[in-house]
Amino acid sequence: MSVSYFKALKAALTSQYNIIAVVGAGLFSLVSWNWIPALIAAGLEVGYLVVAPAIPWYRKRVELQLEERTHVRSQKELQSMLQQLPKEDQKRYYRMYRVCQNIRENYKRFNTTSRMFLDDVAGKLESLLQRYLNMLQSLAAYEAYLVSADPSEIDNKLKRLRSELESDPQRVRDIKEKQVEILEKRLEKIAKAREDAKVVRTQLETIEEFVLLLKEQSLTIKDPDELTGQIDSLMMEVEMTEETVREIESNFSQMFDRELEASRPPQKLQS
Repeated sequence: MSVSYFKALKAALTSQYNIIAVVGAGLFSLVSWNWIPALIAAGLEVGYLVVAPAIPWYRKRVELQLEERTHVRSQKELQSMLQQLPKEDQKRYYRMYRVCQNIRENYKRFNTTSRMFLDDVAGKLESLLQRYLNMLQSLAAYEAYLVSADPSEIDNKLKRLRSELESDPQRVRDIKEKQVEILEKRLEKIAKAREDAKVVRTQLETIEEFVLLLKEQSLTIKDPDELTGQIDSLMMEVEMTEETVREIESNFSQMFDRELEASRPPQKLQS
């Protein structure tokens, strides 16, 4: 679908060549003290801005330019996301990328009528790769947290605090009991993070196996509609996985908020 008239008008107005022409005519008139070129340029500019956005081929050209900019921007964002991942996860993403490319290539062997599905399939595979990358990021965040969290150190602190409680004065005991509560919540959080990371890891492996199955089927399948149906099933699986990951991250965040709240000293009551 072509872009709207107003988007085409904005593109015409901010076009590099249009700006050069308008500024050039203005400067020429200013240097020569002759306002006729500026008036002619103004008239041409109005005609250009009225007519150009209404021409279908021009609007199509603007649409293609906008799509190209969106694509370039998304590629930059993707590269930025990839650079933040550990090297092994980057390799894992590129393996998935190559498998998706193979599926696209295998789709091209169908006849001309069947290949009309190729653009649709390409869009779904691109969406799949973006979602897969998001889940890799989530898993990397969990694993980074688990590497930094040392449950044995927390256990040792708990043992020491509990052994000191009986001999401490009441005021010191109250503070240390609060520390014990916080450390217990940290252990709970670490255990939950390990469990959640395992869920995300398993979900990612399931998606990878499904994509490999699609690649194998794309070599032998004769009906492209059947393969498209398989891809739709995979996308449903990915959406369910995304929902699971979002729920896990929400619960993890809420647990962190509860831990933070517990660490705050109690407020004194106003008299």
